[in-house]
Amino acid sequence: MIRQLLAMVLVASASAACRPVAAQVTYTITDMGSTDAGGGPTGVVDGPRTAITDQVAGRSRGFLVVSGSRTDLGTLGGLETQTRGIGLNTTLAAAQIVGISTTASGSLRAFLWTQGGTNGVVGNTQMQDLGTLGGPYSGAFGVNASGRVTGFSANAADTDRAFLWTSGTMSDLGALVASGLGYEWSYGYGINATGQVAGVAYNATFANSFAWFYTGTSVKGLGQLGGGNAEAVALNDAGQIVGFSTNGAGDNRAFIVTGSTSMRDLGTLGGRSSFATGINNAGQVVGGSFVDAADSIYNAFVTVSGTMRNLNGLLDTSGQGWVLEEAQGINASGQIVGVGTSSGTGRMFLLTPAAAPLTWSGSGTQPGGIGVWSGTSTTWLSGTARTTWTGTSRGVFSSTPSSVTIAGSVTAGGGLEFKSTTTLTGGTLTLASGTFGVPPAVSVAGGVTASVISAVTGTSGLVKSGLGLLVLRGTNTLSGPTTVQSGTLRLATATALPNGNVTVGVDATLKVGSLLQLSLARLDLSAGGSVDVNDGLLTTASGLTPVSTVEKIREGLGDGSWNGTSGITSSAVAALVSQGLPRAIGWLDNGAGSMTVAFSAPGDTNIDGVVDILDAANFLALGKFDTGEAASWLEGDFRYDGIVDILDAADFLSTGLYDTGPYVTFSAAGLSAATFAVPEPSLMVSCVVAASGLQTCLALSRGQRRQRTAAPGRA
Repeated sequence: MIRQLLAMVLVASASAACRPVAAQVTYTITDMGSTDAGGGPTGVVDGPRTAITDQVAGRSRGFLVVSGSRTDLGTLGGLETQTRGIGLNTTLAAAQIVGISTTASGSLRAFLWTQGGTNGVVGNTQMQDLGTLGGPYSGAFGVNASGRVTGFSANAADTDRAFLWTSGTMSDLGALVASGLGYEWSYGYGINATGQVAGVAYNATFANSFAWFYTGTSVKGLGQLGGGNAEAVALNDAGQIVGFSTNGAGDNRAFIVTGSTSMRDLGTLGGRSSFATGINNAGQVVGGSFVDAADSIYNAFVTVSGTMRNLNGLLDTSGQGWVLEEAQGINASGQIVGVGTSSGTGRMFLLTPAAAPLTWSGSGTQPGGIGVWSGTSTTWLSGTARTTWTGTSRGVFSSTPSSVTIAGSVTAGGGLEFKSTTTLTGGTLTLASGTFGVPPAVSVAGGVTASVISAVTGTSGLVKSGLGLLVLRGTNTLSGPTTVQSGTLRLATATALPNGNVTVGVDATLKVGSLLQLSLARLDLSAGGSVDVNDGLLTTASGLTPVSTVEKIREGLGDGSWNGTSGITSSAVAALVSQGLPRAIGWLDNGAGSMTVAFSAPGDTNIDGVVDILDAANFLALGKFDTGEAASWLEGDFRYDGIVDILDAADFLSTGLYDTGPYVTFSAAGLSAATFAVPEPSLMVSCVVAASGLQTCLALSRGQRRQRTAAPGRA
């Protein structure tokens, strides 16, 4: 019901009241989650605080997102919430979000959610019900820095009217619109710091729309571009108003109105139609525009010095694989939220203006090369001039391979961007969140490997972006959440990400170093990412369950050759299976939410790298063979189908590993301290039959073999 009502009105974003900044022309992208279930961003205020709507169990729910961490806003007692605007209350120093939520009776009501608030409804003290103008429903679209809200409400005559809500009182702005402009149905979309409102009004049949502006005392019309329809959706503190209007050809065009000047057409990116959705105090406008004459390809835009620019051409390497379709909000610092696709999948995004770049130049005046990175060495280029490093800059490694030695300690507050193969050694690299408060971004271009052997520290976490490979090899003390947004992050040492809290995004991969025994505090694969355990072992204290672990392993199994693009897989297992050697991914439930997954072989029930009498005992003594009861890897389910039967027993025998000693050894040091054996099948299989009585089990079950398809990937 809530989605049906919202389909009738425009989704707009509120602009925050912050200091204006100069226009930026390069952006770093942060993945905010999927749009496939109808999710979308609402707006962004200071630094990392954004508001989004997403789906939970098939229901719309609103969230405040702070540096990647989500807070569910709850409801007004019902089942659903959708966010429509966000602001930063300067008095409370708290984010405020508005939108529509359902009550316990199923009614739709405008809400104001205040971070840390205490004036909300029973059961949700942060969310206030703003009431109605006498009708059955209402919705909110904008909130300013004083907590004043605009939106719409049905009145007693069941006509939708724009409202202005201040300190508990809802005023009927629609009455002013109706008396002044003659349009009965109206909606308030944007509100600025002084309480001025921009919105749209309709005639009784909704055949025509009219853009209007509330000055604080009266309502005036904004005109149109010649086609008879216009909608105002956002405004800034200077009273600049944006929206879209039909022109004489019947095409919708983004517009801006400044002061008493007439409506100005902002143009397009090459197509016929465009739509403005937001404006900040610096006068930057965002929205979407078609780029082709057929109006079939839609891209996000931002205005730079008044000129519309395609945001897809303004991304650093973190944007590889992305298509930005529409920008839906911008704050005064130039951060932008919107929707698009990443590798063909619908996603929400946050764009952050990239820090001023400095390009590595080890020697001479050309990028790249060998050199020392310190606080005093002039091994960086600003344009073509050599300069020293500044901790707030974005370090760019481009053109040619680089070998960089860090002397002492350096700070990268603007992130790092690797466009060519680079190795960092020595010293300490501090990753800081920089001006905008978002986690530090390390972007690696597709086809490029960046290896960081230097010690990495910092408390704001890390976002790995770009389609390339980032390898962490050092003894690090980096803390905070780590997100693998795209490409691959390989942890080559046990200390690469100590007690890491890792989220792996869709089409991204976290890879365990060779023969490495690795531990994480948390692993989140819910977005559709993958983990490549390689020939190593990974233990996570939280984030997986026995059920989800098996589900993710089955995803990684793919068609049986371990070619899955999501879930838990192993490139080492895939390579051996392709050679006819039976290998798999073993798993253990450690209790208390902890799970372990590892490169393994059928029969190695305790995934300790050997197949011996203990494994045979587990297979038999735990009593799951041929019972049809639910079973785990420890109990002999080597095919991830939840039971133990003759096919699992056959897998046990086929490896030729029984009593042959270690076939793999994991260590905290990884490859440098471990051995990896791949013995050929041998007559030692007879030992397991004789020693464990497994042959008897096989004989008993031959007459009752289930009609099951043999698990793929077994030799």
